[in-house]
Amino acid sequence: MKLLMIICPEERQAEIRDLIGRHDVHAYTELTNVIGEGATGKHLGTHAWPGKSVLVFTAVPKAK
Repeated sequence: MKLLMIICPEERQAEIRDLIGRHDVHAYTELTNVIGEGATGKHLGTHAWPGKSVLVFTAVPKAK
């Protein structure tokens, strides 16, 4: 098994759900309202640094 940790902007949450479903993965966990800083800048949910992320965890067989 492999654990995937996917971090994406909130506005792409539905796209990630669709991607997971297309690959026949039906077990996942989502954490919403995730804030932080990374390669794309700060996403702190404030006026100065708008935007938040979603964190999706799923475990998939190595074959996938």
